[in-house]
Amino acid sequence: MSNKTNLGKITAGFGAAAAALHAVPELNADVVNISFDPGSVAWTSTESLRSVSMSTTGGNIGAFNMWNDSVGKTFAFDSSNMASWRTASSGEVINASTFVGDTGSWSNSTSASGTVYMAFRSLAGNVGWFSTTLNGSQGSMVYGAGTAGGAQYGNAGESVTVASSTPGPVVPGLGGLAALAVGATGLRGRRQRAAAS
Repeated sequence: MSNKTNLGKITAGFGAAAAALHAVPELNADVVNISFDPGSVAWTSTESLRSVSMSTTGGNIGAFNMWNDSVGKTFAFDSSNMASWRTASSGEVINASTFVGDTGSWSNSTSASGTVYMAFRSLAGNVGWFSTTLNGSQGSMVYGAGTAGGAQYGNAGESVTVASSTPGPVVPGLGGLAALAVGATGLRGRRQRAAAS
């Protein structure tokens, strides 16, 4: 086996391995999960306004107010922490450049159950979504539970898909593209040498 053949195998292998290393971390840097404080709000028999803050590994991204009491289960918009929001559907793609929301509130009865999805645009201009499990009469409201991912935020203008832990295809950045190019060059050289012999 010639040195040129070995070089082609090594180059192709290096390119494939480097591309694999680059693709996933670059996506993860742009789409992140959201954590909530508090993560759930218990039902109270008297009217009680609570604030729920949303954070990522990069820090606080917004907050909203809510009630879970004898009057009903209500989300209230907080304009000091968020640009706009609205209810959303499972599978809906939320895009930073096309997102349309409002500054209203969403409410239902004290016995409301099931899951509600809320899509939002942060003051930074990025979009995200979160799920809330309502848990029926006198039940707690739990944030970011009951779905894949539970809640996600698209840093740097990324789109997110409601109720999906895979917001979009894995797209390699510049490092991953360079690694793919090196691998393709190695494979092409190997095929050309095989065809010539």
